[in-house]
Amino acid sequence: MTNVGNWPEIDSRVHRSGLWPAFLVGLVFLLLGMAVFAEPAEVAPLGMPLWIIQVIAAYAATLGAVALVILTVVCLVPVNVRHAAADVLPDVPSEPVIQERTWVQRALKYELTRDGEAWCFRPAPNHGLRTLGVAVGFALGSLPVYWGCAIWAIHEYLPGCDWPTATHYGTWAATCLSGLTAIVCTIWTRRHDQTLCSLRIPVNGENLEFSSTTSRGAKAARQRQTIPRELVIAVQLCPCKYVYSMPRGKGTIWAVQGLLVLAAEGGASYQRLPILLTIDVTGAARLMQQLAATLVVPYLYDADSAGWQAEKERAQDRSILRHGGMRS
Repeated sequence: MTNVGNWPEIDSRVHRSGLWPAFLVGLVFLLLGMAVFAEPAEVAPLGMPLWIIQVIAAYAATLGAVALVILTVVCLVPVNVRHAAADVLPDVPSEPVIQERTWVQRALKYELTRDGEAWCFRPAPNHGLRTLGVAVGFALGSLPVYWGCAIWAIHEYLPGCDWPTATHYGTWAATCLSGLTAIVCTIWTRRHDQTLCSLRIPVNGENLEFSSTTSRGAKAARQRQTIPRELVIAVQLCPCKYVYSMPRGKGTIWAVQGLLVLAAEGGASYQRLPILLTIDVTGAARLMQQLAATLVVPYLYDADSAGWQAEKERAQDRSILRHGGMRS
């Protein structure tokens, strides 16, 4: 343990929770794809060329294998983060701040950069290209599924259409559907990016400028507020079991939430201001560490293994959010 500033700091390993469902999905894709590739005649519709089924099966197996490799590397390569010790501000709550109409980011979209006379915590300017890349990747991922379904449907429902003709027109239909998927994903994601918050930190020690989007019913409005510099006492990262309503039941996402810890008026308690919510645990841990160093305040890291276990226990009876979910 070493002293940095006026508080002790330690190193902790970044803990990743909820990876086993992804392992299971990857394993299913790999095994099922290999089985279908080996025996395509068992699942192919009558008369469909077996190579079409084998292409789809090979693609599914490749997806599963890539996912398993990535998850294995994530689990085997440790990542450490430096943060304030447990006895620094121990009375700050460690549970997340749950709010309606919040969305979990699949990819970390923020950056902390110097812009003239201020540090800016904001959505990365080049995230639009990454969003387009994700949309194109999703469209390419769905292409084999569209392709197989389109070929089967054209052959089945167009009288006199043989398999070579169905393959020709099915390829064009699948390409158009994949392109439409990429366009819709890009538009949807860019609309969500406009609701992300931003924080401006002047280097001369002046007050912080915080901008966020508030929702009232179907309307959304941009809100700006000034945060006195002396009220910012810490930066925090909490584990979060995010439970939201779905058409058929509920959905659960394991994420981390980044917050600014502010001193409340009178000093009786703390006010915590959420600034990010993502499943990218490693990226969020590093980014919040940088933010704490920029603000010269303690970094309260509650997303260690003990913090995740505590979140699992207290979230068992957590109410379901009516509006929310995950976005790229």
